[in-house]
Amino acid sequence: MRFVILFFSLTLCLSAGLNAQTDYEQVVATLENYMIGGTENDAERVVSAFHPQAMMKFIRDGKYVETNAAEFFGSRIKPGPKSDRITEIASIDITGHAAVAKL
Repeated sequence: MRFVILFFSLTLCLSAGLNAQTDYEQVVATLENYMIGGTENDAERVVSAFHPQAMMKFIRDGKYVETNAAEFFGSRIKPGPKSDRITEIASIDITGHAAVAKL
């Protein structure tokens, strides 16, 4: 009986691993949420591309500003017609737990 349970557990673990997305696929999915959400004016989809604690940092009117990414995009993206733009991922570089992409 223990052998059957162990075999079943290992089979579930192995099959779950086969269905898991690679780091690259996860980065692509996140970037697509950002790009497609922006093109389709879908604030929820854009926000889903960011960690809940992600911060936007920029200079506005000569002053340094920090704001939560969800609040930043959620307040600026309004429902409306799809934008007429072309988006593409030019490159992705993944090193350890960090990724850099050019869009």
